Amino acid sequence: MNPSDSSPSPAQKLDRVQSASHSLQSMIELAAVLREPGGCDWDRKQDLKSMQPHLLEEAHELIHAVSIGDLENFKEELADLLFLVVFFARLAEEQGWFDLYDAAAAGVEKLIFRHPHVFGDLEVSGADQVLKNWERLKEKEKARSRDLDGATIGPESTAEQSKNPDDVDDRNLIPTRNDRSPSEFGKNTAYLPGLHRAEKLQKKAALKGFDWTNIRDVRAKLDEELAELDELLAQLPQYQSETANPGARTTSKSGFDETAKSPAAPTISGDPVESGEYSDPGSEEQKKQLQAALTDELGDVLFCVVNLARHLHVPAELSIHETCEKFIRRFREMEDMSSSDLEDLDLDELESLYQKAKAKLSNVS
Repeated sequence: MNPSDSSPSPAQKLDRVQSASHSLQSMIELAAVLREPGGCDWDRKQDLKSMQPHLLEEAHELIHAVSIGDLENFKEELADLLFLVVFFARLAEEQGWFDLYDAAAAGVEKLIFRHPHVFGDLEVSGADQVLKNWERLKEKEKARSRDLDGATIGPESTAEQSKNPDDVDDRNLIPTRNDRSPSEFGKNTAYLPGLHRAEKLQKKAALKGFDWTNIRDVRAKLDEELAELDELLAQLPQYQSETANPGARTTSKSGFDETAKSPAAPTISGDPVESGEYSDPGSEEQKKQLQAALTDELGDVLFCVVNLARHLHVPAELSIHETCEKFIRRFREMEDMSSSDLEDLDLDELESLYQKAKAKLSNVS
């Protein structure tokens, strides 16, 4: 007998999905049907690694739908992301690790534990205190997890928490420094987009008290970082020539004017070379070290910009995303308005066209 002859018919597969007790169960059955023999060749071929890009893409599509206020697309993208969660759980189930219900139960257990002010007697005052206590509870979970050699940690009775979070005995809530493993600050953040990662790290540090107390100081710090960047920019040959001749264009894709005379060896704070001077002015080594210093300083500037955005309650990642969308609209309008290819226009013509596109879109909005 051919094994394929015993496979469920298309009608049977469809009935299995549609007759489930609820829509989420239908989605679970759908993932199972697609993965089982007789299912979809593409779905059966996937694994945890191959599905990661799809998870990232669907998450960004959902964010976009929310940001533009498209409710119908919001629902559709939410469903797409939900199916991927179900699909990942199916892959785990096939390995014998856990199923979707196990994951959901663990999530509920963890969230109850982290909300003693809702499900227990702990009293908090405001969202900031909630977040601070949340981080404390996370550290407690990690400490217990290490004690049990990685075993899953469940919540204790929330009644054990003090009625006032300021009265919580940190000696019981968080192990002493001598009992702790090395700091794990920043662990599991490398997967995040850069701006969002910076914001998350700053928020975590702020919960420990390491933060600016007012916006004015953050803005002053940005000026300080920009001044340090300016010191490095002044060492670029083409930057010096542009300062002398503002109308000149830079043509070197490398960022260095190969025909210009190399400047004196620059001093770069924090460079591995203690003297900050290059042994061979104008050499490739000089360029590499200057480029590394620029990369480092630009990172400091961006980190400070994120800090300012955080203090202004502006999500930096979403802000730059919206700016990208705005630039896309304007550039498309430039291309639509131009009677010739943009690459055939000089910079003054392109700038004029950009301003017209900007004005036109502003009037439309």
